[in-house]
Amino acid sequence: LWCNDYTNTTKAWAINIASQGAGAFKDQGECRDERRLYPENKLFDNCDINNPELKHVHSNLGFTYWRNDEPEFPKIPCSQNMILKDISSDCNSQGQLVSGCVALVPITSGNADDYFAIVPTLPDGTERQLLVNDLLRYYSSEGDMIKVKTLLNNETDINYKMLYAEILLEESNITAALTVINNMSSDSPEKADYVSFFSVLLYTVQNNVNLDELPEDKINTLESLALGRSIGAYRAQSVLIEYYSKKFPLIVETEAGLEYRSKRGAEDSNTIPPLTIQPNPVDDILQINLSNNYYGIKEIGIFSLDGRLLIGQKIESNLFNVELKTDKLESGVYILTVKDLKDKEFQIKFIKN
Repeated sequence: LWCNDYTNTTKAWAINIASQGAGAFKDQGECRDERRLYPENKLFDNCDINNPELKHVHSNLGFTYWRNDEPEFPKIPCSQNMILKDISSDCNSQGQLVSGCVALVPITSGNADDYFAIVPTLPDGTERQLLVNDLLRYYSSEGDMIKVKTLLNNETDINYKMLYAEILLEESNITAALTVINNMSSDSPEKADYVSFFSVLLYTVQNNVNLDELPEDKINTLESLALGRSIGAYRAQSVLIEYYSKKFPLIVETEAGLEYRSKRGAEDSNTIPPLTIQPNPVDDILQINLSNNYYGIKEIGIFSLDGRLLIGQKIESNLFNVELKTDKLESGVYILTVKDLKDKEFQIKFIKN
């Protein structure tokens, strides 16, 4: 068991499910006894031990925690109005501390710039990478290379730096491209191979030749790289396949690319989305629509990106369309969770203006 600064402020009991050994969070603060759910009551409401309701939610801060929504912890014997609502999700209950089941909102002309402005406020991680990837695809399709280069320049991941350097090189901005390459972290195992691949691209620009006109020594460089399992190897393979009719049994993928495609591949493009919202971005009223292929809306929750429940509402009637007031939310990105009458849960992100 560990507590930390985050649990101190949210009145929670935390357990690290990602690593073993004492003191995994020892550098994040000490527990405050008066603001703690102890192990013996971590999973249930003591007022109803025979019918416990789990209070479980995953946090992208790196631990699983249980929360009590009361302003102060009830004394023993506990008050009868203490209820621990189940806000767990089937799709993130396997110990993956990322929002793997959150539906990504399609990037459109109406919300792209709002999401663009949000990116710098997000912590590094999967959530930010997936949003940046969506924005890159959108702005590339719109031909807005200024936004594309701004996104790439602001990201620290080496994948983005590689793409940024190649775009600068395509623009014949050799000095800027080399600066990006030289500033890549030397600790990255990807850098050495990619620098070798980039030298081939640089040769084509400096000598005004196409990739299908490479001299033998440059082709040998690519063939040598292609035997590896790095991003540089994948890029070398792609050139050899396209321009020199080479074949390779394995296509190397990055973790971010695999995760992005696994999420996207699981979605049937011909399927009507179960949960839709409008408008997005929203001002004061959010219109929530659940597909009638399901069982009507039972419960609605709005969460911050770090998993804090901000608004919760139970729906008494069998409704598929609900309006929710959002005027008290601060500007930012939030996660809407909707549970139907069969306790199937759906999630989607939205922006509050």
